[in-house]
Amino acid sequence: MKKEVFSALLVGFFIGSTIAIFAVKLPNWLSQKTSTKKTIPASTPVPSSIINLSKSALVINKPEDQSIFSQPFITLEGNSKENSLIIIESEKESLIAEADKNGSFSAKLNLIEGGNPIYITSEDNSSEPETKILTIFYTPEKL
Repeated sequence: MKKEVFSALLVGFFIGSTIAIFAVKLPNWLSQKTSTKKTIPASTPVPSSIINLSKSALVINKPEDQSIFSQPFITLEGNSKENSLIIIESEKESLIAEADKNGSFSAKLNLIEGGNPIYITSEDNSSEPETKILTIFYTPEKL
C-alpha cells in the first residue's frame, strides 16, 4: 500500500509540474512565434528627430527644468521676442503675460504638491508659436 501511495504522489508531482511549466511558458512561446519583426529597408533614411535650425526665441531663465522647491510658488522668468504674448499653463492655473520691449517677462505661478508640468508658449504675429515644457517639483518637506 505504501508503495502505491508513493508512486501516485510521484506521478502526480511530475504531471503537476509539467502542467505548471506549460502554463507559465506557453504564452511566451506563442508570442514569440506570432510576432513578426518589421524591418525598414536600408536605403530609406529615417530621421531620429526634427532639428529646428533657427534660433529659439523663447528662453526660460528661471527656474531650471526638474527643479525642486519647498515653497508652493515660483517666479518664472525668461526672454522672448519683444511684445510677445506669453501663455503659461499648469495643472493649477493658467496665466498670460506680455514680454516687454526687451523681450523679458516674469510671472508668479502657484504649484501643487508633487510634479508640476508647466507649458510656456510664446506667440507673436510674425512667426509660429513656440512652446517649452518645464517640470517643477514642489514638496512641503524641508530640503
